[in-house]
Order: sequence, then C-alpha cells, then structure tokens
Amino acid sequence: MKESAFTALYKEFYVRLYLDAWFFLHDEEVCKDIVHDVFAQLWVKWETIDMDHPKTYLKTAVKNACINRVRHNKYVIQHQRDSMLLPEPAAYGDTLEHKELGARLRKAILSLPLGQQRVFILRYVAGLSQKEAARVIGRNAQTVKIQLSRAIKVLRGQLKTA
Repeated sequence: MKESAFTALYKEFYVRLYLDAWFFLHDEEVCKDIVHDVFAQLWVKWETIDMDHPKTYLKTAVKNACINRVRHNKYVIQHQRDSMLLPEPAAYGDTLEHKELGARLRKAILSLPLGQQRVFILRYVAGLSQKEAARVIGRNAQTVKIQLSRAIKVLRGQLKTA
C-alpha cells in the first residue's frame, strides 16, 4: 500500500515540485536533489505525516528546502567575503613586532562570534560606517553598534593578555 501510494505521488508531483524549486534556485542539479530529498523524507516519515493534503505538504516542504538552501548559500558567500577582507599579517608593517601584532589581531578577530566578526571587519577593515555595515548584513544600526562594542571589548582583552 505504502509503495504504490508513494509511487503515485512521485509520478503526479515530481515535475511540478521540480519547477517550484527551479523558480527559487535556477540550478538543475540542486533542484533535483531537493525534490529527491523531500520525497526521501516523505518515505521515511510516511507513517507520521498527515497526507490528507499531499500537494500542500510537498510544495511547502520543497519551498522550505529551497529557502534553507538560499539562506545557506548567502551565509557561505558572506563568510567567504568576510574572510577575504581580513588583511594578511604582513599588511600591518614590515617589522617583526608589527607582523606579530598583525598575526595576533587576525587570530583574535577570527575567534570572535561570526556576527561580531562580520561587523568588525566591515567597519574597520572595509571602512564602512555602522549604518553601511548594518545595511550590508541586514540588521539595524543599533544591533551593529552593540556587536561592534562587544567585539572591541573582547579584542582588547585578548590583545592585552596575549
């Protein structure tokens, strides 16, 4: 019973779900993977899922998976950008003391929580204002100000003790 009902749902909804995923992602392989994963989860959770409205369930599951993928991609891209903004220790000067300080600062920045790291890099490395940094990361200016203050406090403490 389960296998025949599952096969019928797969045949009826696969193309429609693929097109829904394509609307969000525009990537053939990723869309196929998402639809496949949704059907795999359906198979695993078959007994616990209310299947009175399978179309609604499947479309919602695909939409949520696509949104999660977009969020993940956005996070990965932003993290890569932030990492590229960190100057190499040699950029702080030619003396051994400057190189050591630069290395300690870089290590301290990378030890910050991601939100504080991003705000600090955007503000002090990229040279953006707090308002501009807030726009880039999609937060309000007050949140950026608080994260920046916390980041500076942590960095001061780490650089004094190191």
